[in-house]
Amino acid sequence: MDEQKAKKVKVITIGPIALVFLLLYYGIRYIDYLNENNSNADMPTLNEPTPTGSSTPRIANEEPVNEPSIQEKVVPLPKFKIISEEKNETVSKCNVNVQLDSEISEEQIEAIGNKIRETRTEYKRLYIFYLLPKMKVGSGCWATSHFLPDMKVEFTGFIVP
Repeated sequence: MDEQKAKKVKVITIGPIALVFLLLYYGIRYIDYLNENNSNADMPTLNEPTPTGSSTPRIANEEPVNEPSIQEKVVPLPKFKIISEEKNETVSKCNVNVQLDSEISEEQIEAIGNKIRETRTEYKRLYIFYLLPKMKVGSGCWATSHFLPDMKVEFTGFIVP
């Protein structure tokens, strides 16, 4: 009796999942069929692939729209100074300590991080530690931006009173 109950539970939990996959599979095939057999030339169809830098599909007979991209956003580069650097070619790693004049925004940290990364592309891992005035290397940092290989920014919140 318990085995039958267990089988029913499995069928109930697997059934909806299988149904979703079937609907997706046949729905995509049906859309492809409609696009291939579209005899009406005036009817707009979706271009594949999506234009570079665009997050939305574009209709074939529609004029392209210039969408602003993240890369076009210009962030002023704040004043900073590299106070120390530790390179380890054996493990392709570089640690950079940067002195800031004051707290800055996440976008500005990203801008500094990208600027430093431009001259250290040979390292797979780049660790950048941001220090505020009166902070010492090795005694904590205010923020970090690490490339592992993509950039990740974190604020530690550590400050010197």
